[in-house]
Amino acid sequence: MKLPISPGWWMVYVSGIYFIAGMLNIFVYRFCEPELIQLTYCVILSLPLFMPPLSRLVGVKLLFRS
Repeated sequence: MKLPISPGWWMVYVSGIYFIAGMLNIFVYRFCEPELIQLTYCVILSLPLFMPPLSRLVGVKLLFRS
């Protein structure tokens, strides 16, 4: 079965959004602290490890199973 996206492409997509948000924050708007953008990036990047629907979409194993 072919998965919609691979773990590598998940990282590329999230990193692209992080780059755009970071550049907008630095050069254009200054809408929040850079540390908050960095924290959000790390949380969104790790979501497939904790959420079953995203783990099936991306094709990674969950860290914790109930």
